[in-house]
Order: sequence, then structure tokens, then C-alpha cells
Amino acid sequence: MGQDYPFVSVIVLNYNGLRFLDDCFQSLEKIDYPNFEVVMVDNRSTDGSVKYVKENYGWIRVIEAPENNGFAYGNNIGIRNTKGKYVYLLNNDTICTPDFLTRVVEEAELDPTIGIAGSWPLDYKYRQYKDDALRFYAHLRHKTAQVSAVAGAVMLIRRDALDKIGLLDKKYFLYWEDAEFCWRATLMGYKVVMVYDSFVYHLVNATGLPTKKRWMYEFVKNKIYTHIKLMNWRNLCLFLCSEILRSIGRMLRNPVLATSVLKGWWWNLRNLKISLMERKKIRSAKKIRDKDLIELIRRDDKLNKRDLKKLSELAEKDRKIMNTLDTQKDK
Repeated sequence: MGQDYPFVSVIVLNYNGLRFLDDCFQSLEKIDYPNFEVVMVDNRSTDGSVKYVKENYGWIRVIEAPENNGFAYGNNIGIRNTKGKYVYLLNNDTICTPDFLTRVVEEAELDPTIGIAGSWPLDYKYRQYKDDALRFYAHLRHKTAQVSAVAGAVMLIRRDALDKIGLLDKKYFLYWEDAEFCWRATLMGYKVVMVYDSFVYHLVNATGLPTKKRWMYEFVKNKIYTHIKLMNWRNLCLFLCSEILRSIGRMLRNPVLATSVLKGWWWNLRNLKISLMERKKIRSAKKIRDKDLIELIRRDDKLNKRDLKKLSELAEKDRKIMNTLDTQKDK
């Protein structure tokens, strides 16, 4: 990249996240990338977030959303009101490493077909295993790989790609909007890559939905909607059959959530005409084979399960060591 540092607009979406903002913004103050802005889009917080940021972080531009309509809606406001060559969507419950932005922009600049590049959102509780985490990917020739999707919490987007991909879908309140956006970009011919040595520590699930019922409704609704919009008929039918069985299993295991599951299905039935119109528009513009996207999704699912297991094993091993040391000290 040399001395040419394209301007990046970092968008931090906030809703009642006052307790996270110091860690997030203070880590952004320490990054080594020289050409960026930070814009906080506030989704109608009631915890004093806006006042606090205006009083303590004058270098951050604050945009107050007229209403709280979720992740996609708020981030779209930020995208429309910024001018960076790249937009970086960053959760408020994150802590950035100094070179995270430099690394992810460097990779995006190497290839104009990269529409989306993600940092690695390493769970904060695994932060001491950063080097071990990198070794999981030692089989990669480079520390960057094409993937099916990256997390919306740590997502770099090439602005000119938005003309073809479109914005985030505001029908999603929370969950699945990042996967849908990445899958849509892939279908339209853009690469989605993960930059494994661009680290951002994430306090996982710290800013999720307040109730399991709402979480289940959004998860089921959005998962079905995503597949209706993007999958070919064969894979959509296979998915719907398996999802019916999964939904029955969810309701049997936890009858309290049955209403939420059924509401998720009902939303998709009521909005089927609109979903099919979206599907027609997206699939008429697709540039790759459906098979290629499906293979990426299946590979990523396998790798993610493996890596989560390895990180959990490391944490468990460390916990046992610390317990042994504590026991020896007591003796």
C-alpha cells in the first residue's frame, strides 16, 4: 500500500452501549492507520451515550438515528452519511488492535474484486491465545482467504461495490444481516475475504437482544428470509425441509420459545411476495454458480466448528493449569 492510505469511514453503531464506549474509542485512538474518521450512529439510546461521546470524544462525529430499527438500518444511515473509499462497520463492544485497519485495507487494496474484507473477531476471553489462533491457519499460503461471510461487527466494505451489492437489508433487525450481505456480494461476483492477522477483540453477545424469545424470533425469521432470497430452488427446498425439522426440535426442547419460532415462519409467509421479488432481482444479477457459494458456506461451517473447539480446548487447558497453581499456592 506504500504511503497511499485511502480514506476509511469507521462506523460504530450504538444502542445503550455507554459501558463499552471508552474501551472501543480509546483503542481506535491508538491505531496506526493515518487516514480515517469515526462516526457513531446512535439508535436512540437512553443511557446518556450521545452526551457522553460529545463531551469526551470531540473527534468522533455523532449521528442520531430518528428511530431504533436495528443493525442494518442504523449502519445504512452511517454509510449514506460518510465519504470514505472504504466503510468499516465496527461493533461498540470491541477493542481494536493497533494494526487491524492497516492490515485489512492493505489486503483490500491488492484486489479490486474484493468487495468485503473482515477482521478476525477473536472472543475477548481468548485474547491470550492470539498467536495460537494464527497458527490454526498456518496451512494458508497467505493470512487472507476467501470465505462465504464475515461478521458484521468487523466488516470493511468497498464503497463502489455498494452500487452493485446495495445496502444492508433493513428488514433484518439483528442477526443474519451480515451473512445475507456477504452471500449477496459473492453471488454478484465480489470476493469476501477474511484477513486472519487483522484482530479485533469482541465481547461476544454483549449487545444482543434482551430476551431469548426475541432472539429466537429474529434468528428463525432472518435465516429463512435469507435462504428464500438467495438460494437456488434445489437448495432452498432442501433447506426448508431441514429447517422445519429443526424448528420442531426447538419447540419440543423449549416449549416457551414455540411462539417465537412460529412467528418467524409466519413473518416469511406474510412477506413471501416481497421476498420473491427481492430474490428475482438478486438472482438475475448473479455472476457465479450457486455451487461455488454453497461450497464456501460448507467449508466455512466446518472450519468454524473446528476452530471454536480448539480455542475452547486451549481455554480449558489454561483453566486447569491455573487451578493447579492456585491449589499449590494454598498448600
